[in-house]
Order: sequence, then C-alpha cells, then structure tokens
Amino acid sequence: MLRSLNLNGNQLEGSIPQSFVNYQGLQVLDLGNNKMNDTFPFWLQSLLPNLKVLVLRSNLFEGPIPEFTSESVFPSLQVLDLSNNESASTKPTPHYIGDAYYQDYVTLTVKGREVLITNILETFNAIDLSENMFQGDIPGIVGDLISVLALNLSHNSPSGVIPETLGNMKSVESLDLSFNNLDGVIPQQMIDLTFLAMLNLSYNQFVGPIPQGRQFDTFQNDSYYGNLQL
Repeated sequence: MLRSLNLNGNQLEGSIPQSFVNYQGLQVLDLGNNKMNDTFPFWLQSLLPNLKVLVLRSNLFEGPIPEFTSESVFPSLQVLDLSNNESASTKPTPHYIGDAYYQDYVTLTVKGREVLITNILETFNAIDLSENMFQGDIPGIVGDLISVLALNLSHNSPSGVIPETLGNMKSVESLDLSFNNLDGVIPQQMIDLTFLAMLNLSYNQFVGPIPQGRQFDTFQNDSYYGNLQL
C-alpha cells in the first residue's frame, strides 16, 4: 500500500530495481539527483497504473521516451521531470496527492526557476524535459497536451519550427523553449494561449514579427533575447 517513495539526493547507481513493481498503489516516485544510468523505464507504465508523479531529474538516463498522448502510457501521470539527463476559468476545489500523514513534494523548473512544490494538485500537469540532448523537430502531437500547465523543453537541440498545433495547449501557463536551435516565425496561433503567464523563447533563431495581442502584449524583451532577426 506504499503511496510515495522519495529517494532524491542520494548516490544511487545502476538501473531502477524491478522490485518496484510490487508497489501497485504507488502515486509518487522520486529518484532525482542520483547517479542512475538506464534507459527510460517503459516497463513501469503497465505495472504502476496509479503513478501520478515521476521524477528522474539529474541522473544519467538516456534513449527515447514514450509518446505521452497515448492513453496506454502512464494513464494517471500528471508530473514528469526528466530534466538534466541525456535523453534524446472557474477554479475547482483543490485536491492534493498525499494525506495527513505524509506530505509529498517535488522540485520542478517552472517559469524559469526551480520551484519546490509542497502541495501537488491532482489537476496540476507539468512536463520538464530541459537539459537533455533531444534533437529533430518538435512533434505536432504536442498540441494534444491540452491539460498541461507547464512545459519546459529548454537547453536541448531540437531544430525546425514551433508547430502551429502548440496553439491548442489551451491550459498552458508556463512555456520554456529557450536555448535550442528552433527557427522560422513564431506561430500566430500561440496568441490563443490565453492562460500563458510565462514565455521564454530566448536564444533560438526565430525570424519575423512577434505575434501581437492577448498574452503576447504582456511579455517583455527578455522572453526573446538572442533572436537577432525577430
């Protein structure tokens, strides 16, 4: 019946133990800031169906990661932190992961800085893939992440343009695509991100006019540093 396992900040090495499959009720698994070297643990997805928070940041994981738009992949996952690895309306009543006996927490890079989240909302969805070695185009299916509030793809090596489908991420509040090799124009569809409070597109190779209107009228020059042709 173990619901939360936090092994953050140790000197753990090797791969994730297969014995973790015994924790069927596990909701929070934090293995961040260790020295684990393994590929992404696909095998956890069907064996830990209740997992809501998975933190693997600051390890040595490598290789591909799954497409999280598939309903068969971690169906309950709400927070994924893979940063610093080598991988290629009306407010509802808040519900938090954990209970009166144990307080879950997780450190994420949100809105440009590391934030300690001490109350993990049931509705909070965040994906942090920063500081890896991802290459190629950002896939158009990113627009299917319609419930994600924070997306961080900074400090990687993706190229090509921002897909227009990103404008479908209606709930996103924090978007960081800085320090990559993206080019082309900033899609006009991004003005539809009406909840966007933090935008960082700095140090890419974007060209042309910056979209105007709605949230884009609130962003300062520091959202666009290092794009000399904007």
